[in-house]
Amino acid sequence: MLRLQLALAVLGVPFVLQGHPDDAVDPARISSLQARYAGVEAELAAADVSGLTPDQLAARARVLAALRDYRTRGDFGHNHEFPGARVPFFVDHAGRRCAVAELLHATGEDALVEAVAATNNQAWVVDLSSDEKFSSWLEHNGLSLWEAARIQVPSMDGTRGGPQDSGNSGGSGSAGGGTFRGAGDTVPSGKAGASAPTSSSPPTRPSGETTGTAAGAQPTGAAPTPPRIPGMPTALNLTTEADDGWWIWWEYNKLEFLRPNRLDSWIFPATGDGSGDRTRAVRRELTPMLTAALADPDAAVRGAAALALGRIGRGEAVEKLLGALADPSAQVRHRAILALGATGAPEAVAPLLAIAREGAPDANAKERVSSVASPLAIVALALGRRVGFDASVDAEVAKIAATRRGTDRDAIRNAAFIYHKLAPCEELEKLAVETALDGTQAPTVRCRATESLSSSMDDRTLSKLQTLLSGPRMDLRRSAALALGDSKHALALPPLMTAFETESEVLTKGFLLISIGRQGGDKARDHLTRVLNGNETGMRKWAALGLGLAMRRQADEKAQQSIRDALAREKNREAAPAYWIASGLARDEAARTSVREGLWRASDPRMRMYAATALAMIGGEPSARALRERLPEETSSTARVAIAQALGYLGLPEDSAAIADVLERLREPSLQGLAATAISFHGGIEDFRALDRIARQREGATVRRASAIEGLGMLLGGSPPLVLGEASRQSNYTVFTEWVKEMLQTTL
Repeated sequence: MLRLQLALAVLGVPFVLQGHPDDAVDPARISSLQARYAGVEAELAAADVSGLTPDQLAARARVLAALRDYRTRGDFGHNHEFPGARVPFFVDHAGRRCAVAELLHATGEDALVEAVAATNNQAWVVDLSSDEKFSSWLEHNGLSLWEAARIQVPSMDGTRGGPQDSGNSGGSGSAGGGTFRGAGDTVPSGKAGASAPTSSSPPTRPSGETTGTAAGAQPTGAAPTPPRIPGMPTALNLTTEADDGWWIWWEYNKLEFLRPNRLDSWIFPATGDGSGDRTRAVRRELTPMLTAALADPDAAVRGAAALALGRIGRGEAVEKLLGALADPSAQVRHRAILALGATGAPEAVAPLLAIAREGAPDANAKERVSSVASPLAIVALALGRRVGFDASVDAEVAKIAATRRGTDRDAIRNAAFIYHKLAPCEELEKLAVETALDGTQAPTVRCRATESLSSSMDDRTLSKLQTLLSGPRMDLRRSAALALGDSKHALALPPLMTAFETESEVLTKGFLLISIGRQGGDKARDHLTRVLNGNETGMRKWAALGLGLAMRRQADEKAQQSIRDALAREKNREAAPAYWIASGLARDEAARTSVREGLWRASDPRMRMYAATALAMIGGEPSARALRERLPEETSSTARVAIAQALGYLGLPEDSAAIADVLERLREPSLQGLAATAISFHGGIEDFRALDRIARQREGATVRRASAIEGLGMLLGGSPPLVLGEASRQSNYTVFTEWVKEMLQTTL
């Protein structure tokens, strides 16, 4: 039989195992799994076993031999119960054992195999972690729980051997395709599958420089445009490769690594108020100007004033912000809601809860503040929870989310899971697990619920994330991959590595590599290096970025060299910025020369923009010097702003004048705003004075004044700014709804 199978595999003919007509599989899939098991065998053979006894070493050798025999036979388990998904079957319908069950069988543990198959046949290894017999078997055979999790691969789908790509990203609100009822993934009657395009295909790269598009214009057919966060120049397109979505991921995640400098209180002159808190005195001096700005004719200025008041005003700002809820501009009203949370003042809790429940701060109000006022209020409560709101708010938010009915239920739950991501709590974790597995919920809601589970340390939650990671819906696989990247669970890395080896969709594979990098450690480094040096050309940029993330936590000169070598081999020069950013993440000083060359020689100003950012992340005086030298020679306004921003990140005092000069020379209003907030990122006393001067000016572009006002709020706030960036970090941005995208464009 084995000879026949091998002969048919060579001819590329599907074959049937053990006479079951439903078990036809693709021979290429068998070969792929065999290669995957061979890789795991190599990992196990290379593991440090110095702590094992002679008996354990002998038993481990026998187990590895049994795994090799299992791999050679190629008679792997099948899944016919959950079409389109990859589900673990300890023992399948034809009696085939999974790899872990096969090793148990080979060592005489048939009773344990039968017990697991009878009680939890779809068990992941993490589900067995509390089983004393399984733990004893691992110890006796010199295996770790981590290694067992790495050995396990979910069974093949009998229809096509891998996860279906049903359920594209989209935010239509339907449950979409897939029938993985093991995860509660059903399609409600009368609802079509999600139809919005995925983000793995960036728009066609325009010719020449497009200065205005840095603020976020989006051409027809484009991938989702990242939020225009103040002070953060955004590239519209970098390449035309269909698999190159790395830069979109970067735009949504870079604020984790590029932080504004804080203004220290000691730099202010004494105020004579006797309190000794000079920063507080300056905040009080700014309050009249910000209050007056709430009545400015321009909505952008009014919205900026609301945000700044929220950050510096505490309880004194609450009444003013409540008044702004009647502003004629919806954007101003939305910012006022969020700013109420940013105050952290107890007086803001009751009106925010009222808005979350009823859409207005007063139960007698005739109409809601806006159609998305309630979800924004829930996010605002999360902001407040981080800076002073009482823990009792958690239960109130969970109750609102669990009981809400009507047209805004999905938005409310989206907001509740953003709340859980920003301020994790036990009450919302339970709801998040239920929602993530509930196929009747909208895709956007399930994705946000899944991502919010990254904070959980519960074995059962990790098991459910693994189920979603191998399920039929692409959007949920992406979200589960991103959630596991931030998980602190000891067994989060093995399923990520295995999922990458079995996944077929490009952007999902990219997210998996990013998450492997975020997990870090030697095993993650080795996995990423193999991909970086492998044959999947579309994955090399993602692998470089993942490796950069891993090296940010644990520097490794050899891994840093791997990134530089991969760039040298890269044939598509427009892909160079991915490697520059990766080297910046890794703080690789040896890459500085190459990145500096890109800053000077890259023909596309957006590529020079990324080179400037990478230099800022590498850091040090040599990087600052390279940026200073390029600035007067740079002809592109977009690139000049990016260089100013990079100098702002570095925060060296001597660069204040150069950053301010960039603003003075600009004529494009949108870029003026970005340059103004570059000043706020620099964070020095001269920057404060420049922002204060611009904020009080009545002439010139209002966007510049608005950005200066927001910059003052960032400089003088009592808590770290840009907290809402955590809502987009490690999130499946392909299913962001419009109100979430708008929310991410604030400095809160």
